[in-house]
Amino acid sequence: MNQDIVVEQLYKNYEYFEGASGFRGLARNFIKRDIKIKNAVKNLSFTMNKGEMVGFIGKNGSGKTTTMKMLTGILTPTSGRILIGGNIPIKRSDDFKKKIGLVMGQKSQLWWDLPAKESFDLNRIIYEINKDEYQKNLNKLVEILGVKSVLNIPVRKLSLGERMKLELIASLIHGPEYIFLDEPTIGLDVCAQFDLREFIKEMNKERNITVLITSHNMKDIEDLCKRSIILSNGELVFDGDTSNILDIYPYQQVNIQFEEITDLALLMCYGEIKIKSNTEINIKIEKNKFSNFLSILLNNHKVNNFYLEPLDIEACVRYYYFKDQDEHG
Repeated sequence: MNQDIVVEQLYKNYEYFEGASGFRGLARNFIKRDIKIKNAVKNLSFTMNKGEMVGFIGKNGSGKTTTMKMLTGILTPTSGRILIGGNIPIKRSDDFKKKIGLVMGQKSQLWWDLPAKESFDLNRIIYEINKDEYQKNLNKLVEILGVKSVLNIPVRKLSLGERMKLELIASLIHGPEYIFLDEPTIGLDVCAQFDLREFIKEMNKERNITVLITSHNMKDIEDLCKRSIILSNGELVFDGDTSNILDIYPYQQVNIQFEEITDLALLMCYGEIKIKSNTEINIKIEKNKFSNFLSILLNNHKVNNFYLEPLDIEACVRYYYFKDQDEHG
């Protein structure tokens, strides 16, 4: 596969100063400022293949959005190298701008007081799209997302779910090869989230669009991305199969249904127990203790049924953050 996105040793630093308090401190600030440097992104390197969908995971302040803005040419890197389909984003060439689409869940590109159709028409002119091609793309996108009835309603009067669907159309109307999605499902209800994810899958499959997506909604990542990248304090701490994030987590939740709960003392040393009813419990066990736990359970209790609960990827990612912080002091 072709490495269509290349990021090498990327840094983004911000300078700031800490001002002393009080009148003397204010006077001293005029003479000499104590300059500090914040590393928003540190030595970040990764590649993406054409048509790949990758999850970009991290806490607030981990460097996700800063990286997205550098990849799309909004911010200039302090140092490092970025290539998107052979283009250097910060040069903002016309060829590059026509190849990318950006959706930011908390920032709109649609004109608030105008119908979305007006914004789409403006994009057609900006991107110099042939009228026939534009109408064909628009009709297809509108049909897939089911928003024909709201095209001529002012954006400010639409629901959040409707606006986000229209934001996606605005980013895809020019047929980009790369889509950068920053929290695209933020604030949406479950049905709207599902619709957007299905739409992204269809566009990726049909057009082979390369997609990088950040989201605090881990269902977005699980459902869309076979591969995930985790950032912590601006640094890459994980790059691999999304399913492998689950392997990092050292615990397993087990639900047990007893014929009758008698004595749980033997089980308590294996983990945190939550009693769900007089015949059912849930226990959080370290994976390396599971075989011993199972032996004690079956030899000393009458068990009707038990099952392993699916691991919560969000809990696994939270654990990874704390693990990384512990290892780095």
